[in-house]
Amino acid sequence: MIQPLSKIFSVGEFTIERELNTISHNGQRQIVEPKVMALLYYLSCHVNEVISREKLMEDVWQSQVSEGAVNRVVGLLRKALSDNAESPRYIQTIAKKGYRLIAEVKNIAGADINKNENKIISAKYSSSTNSQLLKLASKKTALLSFFFILILLLINWKNLTPPTNMSFEITNPKFEQLTSEQGFEYDASLSKDALWLVYRHRKNVNKPYHLYLKKRDRQQRIQLTDSEFNDRSPAISHDKSKIIFFRKGNNSCHLNLLTLDKNSQPLEVEELYQCGAVEHYSNVVWAPDDRSVYFTDRINSSMPYQIYQLHLSTLKVDEITRREDNYYGDNELALSPSGEQLLFFRNKYWGNNQVFVKNLLTKELRKITELGFLSWTPSWTPDEKSIIFSDNRSGGKLKLLNVATGDIQTLYQSSQSINSPYLSASGKHIVYSVKTADVDLWQSNITQNAAEELLITPSIKLAVNSSRIDSQPVYSSDALSLLFLSNRNGELQLWLEKEDGVLPIESLPENNKIDTYAWHPDGIQALIATSDKQVYLINTQTQKVELIKLNGQSAAFPIFSSDGATLYFTSDKSGDWQIWAYNFQAQSTVQISQKGGYQVKVNDVDETLYFTKYRQQGIWLLNLKTGKERQIVDNVSRSSNFKVCSNSVYYLLETDGIELWQMNLKSTKTQLIMTSALDSNFKFDLVNDCQKLIFSIMENIESDILMLTF
Repeated sequence: MIQPLSKIFSVGEFTIERELNTISHNGQRQIVEPKVMALLYYLSCHVNEVISREKLMEDVWQSQVSEGAVNRVVGLLRKALSDNAESPRYIQTIAKKGYRLIAEVKNIAGADINKNENKIISAKYSSSTNSQLLKLASKKTALLSFFFILILLLINWKNLTPPTNMSFEITNPKFEQLTSEQGFEYDASLSKDALWLVYRHRKNVNKPYHLYLKKRDRQQRIQLTDSEFNDRSPAISHDKSKIIFFRKGNNSCHLNLLTLDKNSQPLEVEELYQCGAVEHYSNVVWAPDDRSVYFTDRINSSMPYQIYQLHLSTLKVDEITRREDNYYGDNELALSPSGEQLLFFRNKYWGNNQVFVKNLLTKELRKITELGFLSWTPSWTPDEKSIIFSDNRSGGKLKLLNVATGDIQTLYQSSQSINSPYLSASGKHIVYSVKTADVDLWQSNITQNAAEELLITPSIKLAVNSSRIDSQPVYSSDALSLLFLSNRNGELQLWLEKEDGVLPIESLPENNKIDTYAWHPDGIQALIATSDKQVYLINTQTQKVELIKLNGQSAAFPIFSSDGATLYFTSDKSGDWQIWAYNFQAQSTVQISQKGGYQVKVNDVDETLYFTKYRQQGIWLLNLKTGKERQIVDNVSRSSNFKVCSNSVYYLLETDGIELWQMNLKSTKTQLIMTSALDSNFKFDLVNDCQKLIFSIMENIESDILMLTF
């Protein structure tokens, strides 16, 4: 039975404030994740009812998620309520059936019950109850209701038609490369007439960022700053006489104002405001009248970001958003063309941007939606109905968010990340930064001298290379077939190289990023893991693809046993990432590790498992017969590329760059094999008993600014 609940209610000894996502007890107030609050509210509406996991997925998550995801949220809720699964006072686990809230639930006196909301809850969470109520209604009442609703629809048809965004779309896009200097260019923004481009640039990673102005109509480039510090987030005033920016360095951060003369040459730099935190990542925008600017800062590095307004005539600073009910804070903002609406991203929980709009006239604050990922530098459309932002989880996507409805559509998709897109005032141009580099496949031979020292031959570039990205090589055990990622067809795809040529694997599901892949011992089949934690088995000769269901578990880092009969993978089914095994013949899964496990490799000699852990750095060895584990390498990150073959383990370490190391499993002696730059896209594989090394490496790393016109 559904219990109507107000916005503030109690569960046992705890007071719940749904809209604030807070749980309070004895004066102590804690903030919980939105999904934790959604679960608590749902169980409270169904107090003393046994709710299955499937029902929770359907009604609370509204999607099919992993059991580990449900376990995690249930665990967080138990922790917030100081509950114990063994002797519960709040949430009882009913074996093989689900969960039940067993505490008393009451509405708080004085708190209004939102009847419309609870009607929606009833309709959403109890369709069977609604069906019974509908049957009790008389046919006459139903007929009258039908005609009444029909009349209302005819009268208000225009008003009831949902708004659309389709007036803003990218058609027939044209691209223009605005910068091509040696080094890195970021934070591009345009003047109101789109004739001036302002950006930051540095020649290499050892140089500071300086600001530059480019006049597109004259192809003139002017250096604006030349300090020993990093200048970032430039924004040009509407009258093109001033540029506001952040300057960082020497354990300080300032908001500075640069004045230009009539020839656009820099005159002077004035410090306007000292940041509270040295670690500062934000943007700054001008008000339409150029009399003030809006920016983000935090009191110190341990406090959440807030949005402020700085009045240039008096240097008075006003708080626009508060840091209550916040974790990371409000750190990206965009001001509408009229200056009346301020949109910003709030990171209440890291990894999830919440989108808010504040009306600066009425002070009304409204939450639009949650993106579920991090994005940067939103821009308003000229009609103030939508914003554009980038989604770089898989390649790069420009997306459009309708501020009124929260609807999101994809405007443009690229194989490359789209960094800090900026929409011009006319809504006809978008400038953004892209990384450019040559990523190729190389090969070396490894030999061992009498003193057991490893020697590596000079690297040679493989013939399979193209002028685009060729990365993440994985050889079959017989070294006759090679899988690698490449964007030589435009989008990042999995490619296969054999003696008879190179071809893309086109039968895999679209719109899903490929994470890892591993060969079957037969050199024909391969496992493919995608970003949605699914595993596919592909026959590389026929390109036939089959989804391995793994009994409904989410999975990552799959790899075959040496005989191909078992699939090892990592899964969060038990509530934390552990190593699991799937037997193809029995079609059953069993948990292998007990103390955590993430990326797993198999030693072909004795089928000992080697793996990393999600919560601890290092590589561990697991004896499958005894179940005992021990750490053999320190400081290796959980997703770091490593390989076990013969009596050695090869692994990558991140220091000032990327280092490839080898450890002899018998003597435990370690040797440095080679080094590379930290962001060099270094991925490697070994074949022929560790005697052949193949790796991908990035050269000539830069970033440029492009302009998309439509």
